[in-house]
Amino acid sequence: MTPTAVLIGGATGATGSAATKLLLEKGFPVRAFVHKDDERAHKLQALGAEIFVGELLDFRAVRRAFAGTKRAYFVYPMRPGLVQATAHYAQAALEAKAEFIVNMSQRTARPDALSNSALQHWLAERVFDWAGTPVTHLRPTAFNEWLLRRLQALARCSCWEAAISLHDLHHIASAGLVAKMRLTRSKAVSVAGSAETTGTESRRRSSGSCSMTTRWLAE
Repeated sequence: MTPTAVLIGGATGATGSAATKLLLEKGFPVRAFVHKDDERAHKLQALGAEIFVGELLDFRAVRRAFAGTKRAYFVYPMRPGLVQATAHYAQAALEAKAEFIVNMSQRTARPDALSNSALQHWLAERVFDWAGTPVTHLRPTAFNEWLLRRLQALARCSCWEAAISLHDLHHIASAGLVAKMRLTRSKAVSVAGSAETTGTESRRRSSGSCSMTTRWLAE
């Protein structure tokens, strides 16, 4: 039986594009939801992805994108509209009788978050939960690839963090879409590196290898 396409929302972003490539390598058909029919979309198409051009804030487009799909990955860029786009994705998934969704959230998502971004991610998680389609919320910590951009801030930081590489996160997301993470209802999973470091230690490590073993922490 030919597997149905996996829908990747935000497929040309750093996380979405890598998950798309990994799923294609595993032999799964992928429908890549992209904002523009540009060079990034063409590269995914050349790898075998079906390209769907639309806007996540356009419910009619999202509904069309879900036609014939049973599993989906939701990644929204760092811009306004997260909760609205989530509502569109959740409702379209429900109508399509989707089996499973992986939602890219963030580690700090909680109801009392001071950060508006973190609060919006917590609200987005609740929308997916209320909609009823089984979902796993991935809550990654800081990314190793961000360290070079954060060297000055890290030097002044006394906090502890366990960074994860984007490469590992891509594998977790794609594995979850394939195996459905053995879940039947919603669940949040914190994803972090194996070792916590202070800001000063993170800065020192950035001059060498950033490779760490990934830890999954089900909440």
